[in-house]
Amino acid sequence: MDFPLFINASSLCAALLTVLLFRRATAAVFPSLSPITANLALLLYLSSFTFSSTLGIYYRATKPLVALCLLAGLFVLRFLGQRGLSGGPPTVWLLSLFGLGTTASLLDRQGFFEVALGSVCLALAAVGRRKWRLPWLALTSAALIGLAYNNWIGPWLIHSVNGYWPSFDWQQISPDDLLVLRPYVRGLRLTAVYGGGLIGSLSLAAIPGLLVGLAAVLAPTVTRPGEGPDSAGAASRALPRATLTLLGIF
Repeated sequence: MDFPLFINASSLCAALLTVLLFRRATAAVFPSLSPITANLALLLYLSSFTFSSTLGIYYRATKPLVALCLLAGLFVLRFLGQRGLSGGPPTVWLLSLFGLGTTASLLDRQGFFEVALGSVCLALAAVGRRKWRLPWLALTSAALIGLAYNNWIGPWLIHSVNGYWPSFDWQQISPDDLLVLRPYVRGLRLTAVYGGGLIGSLSLAAIPGLLVGLAAVLAPTVTRPGEGPDSAGAASRALPRATLTLLGIF
């Protein structure tokens, strides 16, 4: 019996590439992270409602690709940070960061927002550390290309092909609307609902207990005096922190 398959090929390819990237990059970037923990973190992403619902929606076909680009970009930044950038970041990694940021910005507006936010974070890091200036320049250039495409290049292409100029009125927000508290309150509630779904749909009353538990888990991750960062004890105590970092990526 024939039936329609509402799963686009780009989403399936993005999921496969995400698995391959995650398994290979975690082994190099987080060597102290056990394979079981890494696979559980990856499973949390692949089994989440957001990922599974996106696979069946064609107008969201680029969002899994955006997540793949952002994940790869975070691994590149982590790798550059671990190298210390003492002699300057290698050109290939800067070009990779620029290419990933540009691709994410062009694929989806959410990707552009994430790249712009990453550029701001790198700008703050570059204030006191010169080693982050070139990565900041690469990511900022990617955000500017996304901005130029959305405001000028994209409308010109639409006009050239279809004969009309797209309107940006729906993107405009008046200053008075920014002062209304109701959307912020609803946004916080929606964030709590989505966040609760990732941790088993816990109620709001259980969140304080969860935070206390996380604090207890993170407490042993502090390196003790006389114990280097490469020692077995420090690596074992850094495991929960690395695990939460991976969960935060998704």
